[in-house]
Amino acid sequence: MKPFLSSWVFGLFLFDALILFFPISCSSSSSFLPPLTASSIDDLQNHTAISDFRLLNRRILKECPNPNPYLEITVSKNSSLADEEYLTVTVSGVLIPEETDWVAMVSPSDSDLSGCPLSKFYYIQTGDFSSLPLLCHYPVKAQFVSHDPGYLNCTKKECQAYDDDGTCLVNTCSASLTFHVVNIRTDIEFVFFAGAFDRPCIWTRSIPVSFANPKMPLYGHLSSIDSTGTSMRLTWVSGDKEPQLVQYEGKSEQSEVTTFTREDMCGSAKITPAKDFGWHDPGYIHSAMMTGLQPSRNFSYRYGCDSVGWSKLTQFRTPPAGGSDELRFIAFGDMGKSPRDNSTEHFIQPGSISVIEEIAKEVSSGNVDSIFHIGDISYATGFLVEWDFFLNLINPVASQVSYMTAIGNHEMDYPGSVSIHHTPDSGGECGIPYWTYFPMPTMEKQKPWYSIEQGSVHFTIISTEHDCSEDSEQYEWLKEDMASVNRSRTPWLIVMGHRHMYTSLKSGLSRPDFMFVSAVEPLLLANKVDLVLVGHVHNYERTCAIYNNECLAMPGKDWSGTAVYDNSNYTAPVQAVIGMAGFSLDKFPANIENNWSLSRISEYGYVRGHATREELRMEFVESKTGTVGDSFRIIKSPANKPCYFLPWNDKFSCPPNMSSPSSSMKPSISSWVFRLFLAAVLLSFPGPCSSSFSPPITISSIDEFQNYTAISDFRILNRRVLVECPDANPYLQINVSKTSSLSDEEYLTVTVSGVLLPAETDWVAMISPSHSDVSSCPLAAIFYIQTGDISNLPLLCHYPVKAQFVSNDPDYLSCKKQECKKYENGKCVAVTCAGSLTFHAINIRTDIEFVFFAGGFQTPCILTRSNPVSFASPEKPLYGHISSIDSTGTSMRLTWVSGDKEPQQVQYEGKSEESEVVTFTQGDMCGTEKTSPAKDFGWHDPGYIHSAVMTGLQPSSTFSYKYGSDSVGWSDQIQFRTPPAGGSDELRFIAFGDMGKAPRDASAEHYIQPGSISVIEAVAKELSSGNIDSIFHIGDISYATGFLVEWDFFLHLINPVASQVSYMTAIGNHEMDYPDAESIYKTPDSGGECGVPYWTYFPMPTVQKEKPWYSIEQGSVHFTIISTEHDWAESAEQYEWMKNDMASVDRSKTPWLIFIGHRHMYTSTTSLGSSDFISAVEPLLLANKVDLVLFGHVHNYERTCAIYDHECKGMPKKDEDGIDTYDNSNYTAPVQAVIGMAGFSLDKFPDDDDNAWSLSRISEYGYVRGHATWEELKMEFVESNTRKVGDSFRIIRSQSS
Repeated sequence: MKPFLSSWVFGLFLFDALILFFPISCSSSSSFLPPLTASSIDDLQNHTAISDFRLLNRRILKECPNPNPYLEITVSKNSSLADEEYLTVTVSGVLIPEETDWVAMVSPSDSDLSGCPLSKFYYIQTGDFSSLPLLCHYPVKAQFVSHDPGYLNCTKKECQAYDDDGTCLVNTCSASLTFHVVNIRTDIEFVFFAGAFDRPCIWTRSIPVSFANPKMPLYGHLSSIDSTGTSMRLTWVSGDKEPQLVQYEGKSEQSEVTTFTREDMCGSAKITPAKDFGWHDPGYIHSAMMTGLQPSRNFSYRYGCDSVGWSKLTQFRTPPAGGSDELRFIAFGDMGKSPRDNSTEHFIQPGSISVIEEIAKEVSSGNVDSIFHIGDISYATGFLVEWDFFLNLINPVASQVSYMTAIGNHEMDYPGSVSIHHTPDSGGECGIPYWTYFPMPTMEKQKPWYSIEQGSVHFTIISTEHDCSEDSEQYEWLKEDMASVNRSRTPWLIVMGHRHMYTSLKSGLSRPDFMFVSAVEPLLLANKVDLVLVGHVHNYERTCAIYNNECLAMPGKDWSGTAVYDNSNYTAPVQAVIGMAGFSLDKFPANIENNWSLSRISEYGYVRGHATREELRMEFVESKTGTVGDSFRIIKSPANKPCYFLPWNDKFSCPPNMSSPSSSMKPSISSWVFRLFLAAVLLSFPGPCSSSFSPPITISSIDEFQNYTAISDFRILNRRVLVECPDANPYLQINVSKTSSLSDEEYLTVTVSGVLLPAETDWVAMISPSHSDVSSCPLAAIFYIQTGDISNLPLLCHYPVKAQFVSNDPDYLSCKKQECKKYENGKCVAVTCAGSLTFHAINIRTDIEFVFFAGGFQTPCILTRSNPVSFASPEKPLYGHISSIDSTGTSMRLTWVSGDKEPQQVQYEGKSEESEVVTFTQGDMCGTEKTSPAKDFGWHDPGYIHSAVMTGLQPSSTFSYKYGSDSVGWSDQIQFRTPPAGGSDELRFIAFGDMGKAPRDASAEHYIQPGSISVIEAVAKELSSGNIDSIFHIGDISYATGFLVEWDFFLHLINPVASQVSYMTAIGNHEMDYPDAESIYKTPDSGGECGVPYWTYFPMPTVQKEKPWYSIEQGSVHFTIISTEHDWAESAEQYEWMKNDMASVDRSKTPWLIFIGHRHMYTSTTSLGSSDFISAVEPLLLANKVDLVLFGHVHNYERTCAIYDHECKGMPKKDEDGIDTYDNSNYTAPVQAVIGMAGFSLDKFPDDDDNAWSLSRISEYGYVRGHATWEELKMEFVESNTRKVGDSFRIIRSQSS
């Protein structure tokens, strides 16, 4: 029964086969290539980034000589792919894992990957001139199988053949890889290769994988068509050639449809990638204009048609009209794209993702009007499918604001094209994909230069790839365009193009084009261009005011240290290289000798511009940190060079050569009066609430309850004296970037301005509803034990949703954002400061306001309040999550939240079910003698909770639904998966406890669980692979603990996963416990909720909602879920239920019994389990042969031996892969695991732990992943930050397993 080739014979055979079929001269190393090939690689590598992977098209390709009958490649999902997926690709049956094994993603699936002996053309892009057969079609992406860390050591083994005595004769190995896929319209396949990239041969291929909707309209992006701000062009891609529509603001416009073909690409004698092996069908490019808009306004649109589908409704902002007062824009060059998996692609720009994600934050804040991408757009360079990945990358920002572009060398240049540069940088594209995907307001698409005005800026955008000499058409246009600028209308003139004039780099390819500089630079000077922005060099560099390599003027410094160029006496343009948005960075040489280079930064990022009529301010932002690395200002008039009055030191700060104003010009409140006044105000507040200043009873309360309620200054806000600040400042304001029609999720920019004296204790709170009383409440001085502060003080009547110190804006305390509020004799005598904060807001149904406080959290007083900010649809159905109602897998309950009390519907698979509607009130919360947060200052109206059951489904199947109604709106269409039926073969599940939520901004909230976001994002990635059937969250769900609005934030956090698979829960102390609740624990951990919000938001299949214990079967597992907060004593109802439930388990149907509850029995930390709970329940576990017990409550991961009564009854053995294996064929006791590490601040293990029963201890955020078959139960602890497995163990039942 042994295979006919043993492993060592097979290895020799494979080695001989490789030598026979793959000549050494094929190697990509220049030392093994013919001289012409090596020279070509050296010459062209900077244009096309030559790598082994890029040379694939030049390789001999054969089917590997393969005597292995076990080899397979499978994909987690073979059809109906969504428009974006993470697929798991598994290779199995491998006899000898090799470092050179790899998997390629190929599209379309019928691509010819064999040798092409009749296509021996010179492919100059590859740098390989040897006359070899070609790989006819280029892979989209590829990964070495060794990316799975268990592959080379064969951790994942399968026995393929057994001897008569049951001994395994043939072991094979397997591995899994994750591939990020976007809808590229054509189906795909995965091909398993040997021989690495330089000597590939094909092992095997997957079956084709197809998209659900190849014609889906996708990747919509906006651009301006003129300078009015009243019209916007929307461009998108679809597999459908028929015209579609853009619908916006009650209007509709039909699209114009274009495309390009293989024959449109460059290439004659020298065949190009774009024309041959890099070709991919682009589908159809649709473009439509939205007209009749208003500048600087928010609108919304969707695009598509009924026959092929519609995009989501997207909100966008029009740019300001040319000639208006203000513009906020972002600019960068050389972005490209990078894979969102571990793949190799033909050209990777590693900084692109971090840059686009940071820009997305800027756009979501509402402070960006336009984006300018100045050349080297996608770096597809003839590999056309990469345009789709680039459009997918920029879609979150380009769909919301005007995305303007300039052409670069990697879009245009090719030998024989109309470009003046004859390098092969575009791979044969020659501009055609660029101007088809990005139609700019040019005279003709083949003449990609144009100008546009937005706000106070005239932008002149040129093509550095086309002729700019003095007798060229572009030169004449450039000359006329800049001469026509009306500086009274647009005082700033910015010129943009791709290639640079100045750089401190010295390599040949980075040298400026002398002909270009000599022709164009005199025009810049003659037309008094203020700023030149270019790319091509991959770093950031700023010059002095420069002309002909000489500094004609140097900037001064304002009082904050920012460089200021005074263009009231114009000398020359300032130039900045900004090509640092994605491509691998160019490092500066150590010995730079020029004096014109004033700032040099080799980090990924972008520049942020803010133009008013008075000044042009530019900042370089590092994308990884969001910090400003360089900033400068250009001003035009002496009136913009104020003297700053500084009340805290009784001085003026004036520009050089300007005298200070006389004392009569000082503000009416002199600094010494101001300081005395401020001191008096601060002294009028009680001292800080640290325990050293609190009464003894307060100190005791904080010490007693800190483990339950995480006491902080912010959490004790309700106990503070609150008054209006004595405020003699007439300039103070607080403004919000958007004051109405908020979408269901927004990032709002809140700006406080007019501040005379910025202080570290200034803060802004988000309050809801906006009419909440935040003044002192002298008649409500009840003991609020949850706060840990029981001194008899007036209370803050309504608790803030969240808050931030204004010093979160790094420019606030240094007053870099200044405004002159008062002039005397043309000079500024009163300067105020401003700061901006970003707040993440979600639809909580009630309107919100922002309140500006002084005095920190300890001694707050109100400075000013914003206008109310309202949501567009307070009744919108939101936060849908699904749960199982029984063990059949044929019915699922959907629960969602809305501001609408009328029944709504869930529509699924052609059916419709009406919702049952419930809610709870302030009166339903606990709290009698001691009023609770939930009943008083933490209350927030929950709206209405809708629930409907979807029936007639099939287990382990994928369906879709949407919920809502025509009157209040519908959710998106959501795909979900039913769990396997109880008694079926297999279950894959995730479990964790103690998650909660954390802010997605820099806010303080009353209770933050810092690991929650990383955990839910890692779980979402697991879910996208299609390998998860169910999730179990075992107590301490939201940690709202009486501050009800935080349930909305938690439901929003889990929505991406809980809307797609069954999300089952157990109750914990922070949902249930309170002194007058039904809980057996009388701690105030729930803040007065007493379980009511929990079982309203999460209806589980319990006998009664107030009895939150139940069981359910999925696959081969019976789950028994208890409430550790309700009575479990032997005389209790729950005890009797547990006893009967576990005794009723049919092990022939569900061989595994898992017991789940919140509070633990065993831990190595100081948080001991209840001895009464252990003595009552542990004997039941042993008697019913429970296999695994999962608890939370302690915030780490810990696994035991097979344990009973604090003693190890059985120890696991190591299998051949080193994994702990518990053999339950001779059952001794349950294995127990604490898994409370999903969000709450971690508990560290003591150094002197000597528990023999504790086998694995990890204090990291994460979750456990379970895989149950009939033969084994395998569990893995996954660290969320790295997604690495930190611990794994197996439970089996028989030796043969």
